[in-house]
Amino acid sequence: MACAIVLGAVVLAGNDPESSNLFPACPIRQWTGLLCSGCGSTRATHHLLNGRLGTAMKYNPLAVIAIPILAMMTTQPNRFRHPRVALSAASILISYSILRNVDRWPFRYLAPPAPVVSANSESIGSTVFRSNLTE
Repeated sequence: MACAIVLGAVVLAGNDPESSNLFPACPIRQWTGLLCSGCGSTRATHHLLNGRLGTAMKYNPLAVIAIPILAMMTTQPNRFRHPRVALSAASILISYSILRNVDRWPFRYLAPPAPVVSANSESIGSTVFRSNLTE
């Protein structure tokens, strides 16, 4: 498992998710237009692996903060087995997902910068909508 994590980190560090087709877009954002708690985390991790902490924080500050906590959880699982840990994590994820969709100061800073979209790419929603119009 450690080898797979290291290999994945090497691939992610060497390939920018903004310009690479290796990494899928968030299906929740494509289908609903809403940001989930994980939106921007692939780009944040890419920037973090390349030593750009500030840029990583712009994409998903929760993911950047969670990475060391998740590492600690895998090395010391007994410290995190209390039911309150799961309830707290779920509360944080749900609250973060809601707040990053609020387009008011200061919550708009929780949303990641818009991904660079090429002229040839389309979202799943626009493809479905367009196909319904042509039928």
